[in-house]
Amino acid sequence: MKKILIFFITFWLPSAVVLIMSLGSSSSVVDNQDIPVLSFSTIFFKNLLVLTLLIVGGFIHKKITYFIFYYNAIYFSIVLVISHDVMNSLYQVGKYGIIEIFAFSLGCSIGIDKKYKLIWIPVVLLIISGIIEHFVIKGAL
Repeated sequence: MKKILIFFITFWLPSAVVLIMSLGSSSSVVDNQDIPVLSFSTIFFKNLLVLTLLIVGGFIHKKITYFIFYYNAIYFSIVLVISHDVMNSLYQVGKYGIIEIFAFSLGCSIGIDKKYKLIWIPVVLLIISGIIEHFVIKGAL
């Protein structure tokens, strides 16, 4: 559990740096009309691909899992910078991102520790976060 918590917290570190750096800057609001509405299946299968890479990466070599996980953390932080409204983006992502990142953190631990019987837990979490993400992007939440 400690390893999962460390993964979870360290994923958000680059985002926290971006948030702190953006506090003094003027932010412009991005119109949600520009964001394409993704279907639940698209969101879920993209997240499932990342989860699979994390678990298989841990099976091959744990450094692969670390690289994939932290690459996604940095990529997420870059998306926050591009969004121009970091606080609002973090608020929107927080609605589903906490569950999603916990699922990825659990996937890292499963891959590294080779506890493959627990694979169903992050998959269920990704289904839940995918449903929430779909409705957040649609603007319903």
